[in-house]
Amino acid sequence: MSILNETTLDQPFSLGAGRTIRPPSGWTTQGFISGNDRLRLRPANHARWAPAGVERLSLHWNKSMSPLSTATAEYFAEILQKPLGIVMVEELLPLFPELIRIPLIRITRAQVTSLPRYGPFLEIDYFIAEQREAGIVYFAPTDRFEYGEYQVLAYEGKEPAFTTFLPVARKSLRTFCDGGDFSVPARRTGLVRRKTAGTKKTIPRKKTASVRASAPGGLLYEYTMQAGETIKTIVRKNWPALSEEQSKAKVKEIYGLNRARGNAIFAWTLQEGAVILLPMQ
Repeated sequence: MSILNETTLDQPFSLGAGRTIRPPSGWTTQGFISGNDRLRLRPANHARWAPAGVERLSLHWNKSMSPLSTATAEYFAEILQKPLGIVMVEELLPLFPELIRIPLIRITRAQVTSLPRYGPFLEIDYFIAEQREAGIVYFAPTDRFEYGEYQVLAYEGKEPAFTTFLPVARKSLRTFCDGGDFSVPARRTGLVRRKTAGTKKTIPRKKTASVRASAPGGLLYEYTMQAGETIKTIVRKNWPALSEEQSKAKVKEIYGLNRARGNAIFAWTLQEGAVILLPMQ
């Protein structure tokens, strides 16, 4: 068995579509990563890591095997647009059991959170006392969220092993990344969230002046999104001659160049008034 206080991590492990994570060093790896299998001809992507010799304990990631209904997906997106912080358990009722399958009475904390190198997640912490099982589960959309697809990142296990390996598991979870560079220190995502009644403050947008300065040579320009627009519709409007595959590639390019310049954007949080960077035509 690994030394109990070991907190070193392995090199980044690819989860497909630009996602990576650094699992705990020495943990065994199982899973299937098929990449962008849009026709779903292969099993759903999943990966699992566990310390040698420890039963019923793992850190794992997977894509959903079945899509969310439209109503559930829309409500999930609304939850993720809340200010970072605690979500009342009763607010999770519309997500049970389609998204959240943990009985709500077992949830010890629910919150909208943001990992350093990714965007917003719905985090669920739970504990089943009679079985001494605990878990930290993150739910987030994927780039195919319009079709109801989501992803789950979790650390789950049985006590006392769960607490024993919690420090290295948390360290690993915080490396979950979408197309990022682990040599670059983590930065705020710069997400913009709606201000709701009773909310004293919102998360400020990263200043556009700093975004503009990071685009040398004038190859990029700032664009303010209009009502009802998405990155896909912007690509269709600005680059109408592109084929379907070329359009998909352009959409990914726009997400990537924004994140690379400190203006992280996510399909499920973009709304009217958001400022994005677009390449010159």
